Amino acid sequence: MKIAKLIERIDKNNFYETVYALQRWLSLHFDCGVVGTDTLPANEGIRFKVSQHLGFPGAAIESVSQGNGGKENGVSCYVNFTGLTGPSGALPSHYTELLMERVRLKDTALRDFFDIFNHRLLSLHYRTWEKFNFPAQYEKQLRGIEAPQDQILRALTGAQHDAEVFLGGLFAQQIRNTKTLQQILEILTGCQIEIREFVGRWVSLREDEQTSLGSNIQPEGQYARLGVSTFLGQRVWDITSAIDVEIIGASPDQCLELMSRGKLTCKLKQVVSHYVPTSVDVKWYLKTTYRSLPIADLRKSSPGLGQGASLMMRRCYLDKPLSIPVC
Repeated sequence: MKIAKLIERIDKNNFYETVYALQRWLSLHFDCGVVGTDTLPANEGIRFKVSQHLGFPGAAIESVSQGNGGKENGVSCYVNFTGLTGPSGALPSHYTELLMERVRLKDTALRDFFDIFNHRLLSLHYRTWEKFNFPAQYEKQLRGIEAPQDQILRALTGAQHDAEVFLGGLFAQQIRNTKTLQQILEILTGCQIEIREFVGRWVSLREDEQTSLGSNIQPEGQYARLGVSTFLGQRVWDITSAIDVEIIGASPDQCLELMSRGKLTCKLKQVVSHYVPTSVDVKWYLKTTYRSLPIADLRKSSPGLGQGASLMMRRCYLDKPLSIPVC
């Protein structure tokens, strides 16, 4: 789209969205600075000016014209809703009358001088709106531009990935439980999630953690208090360091992606590894039916051997529930 067509389609009653659309178009097509930053005014793509009249301000923007101080890769935006002078000016009206008189005499020096301050005032006014507008900040972050809101959310939640920023309210809770983890996984997958706690697993003990009787090196032994710290063997059964996550009701595409370790699998593992302590072992299971699994064939689009495909089954077994370990 050319800039002329964009100017024709702008909404003159919405100053912020108009400036946002113009700024985005200019940044994509030209190497120009962002308004309200530390760049030189001559390098900014948009130049704000105040329309000099004493009539009723019918719209926030009077007009937008192509060209910015002789530069074709910029626009000039005349506004009505604020400024030092003009229909909504902060200064007394006789200043506006003086400017109108000087302009009629082809003398624009005083108007251009006031527009220096008008431009900076409007630039900072727009930056204030942009700072607290989450969609605008998020879109900047998607384009690789640092966004203050994204940095604040990551600092408050400790998030490392975009999915964790979206779920920042749940990650910020000091007490983490399986109900919250279940809610997070249901949001990410759109499937029913079942989490089984206290599954238990064997944990191997180092030599310095095992029970031993007294010796010359350790006369009192090691963990040898009967009924207090004594145990037999080189491993223990721990019921608090493992959970099972079962994904129920996944679509055929989700089943294929989960079993072939696609993007969804990586996202789930990243989020869970950040939410669950490192001491907890997480095992994943997919509860589905043969009907939801892809059939193995020789096409290139078919999943690889051992990556989620199944052989053709009898009709009586198509809806038989399966629990398949994944991840």
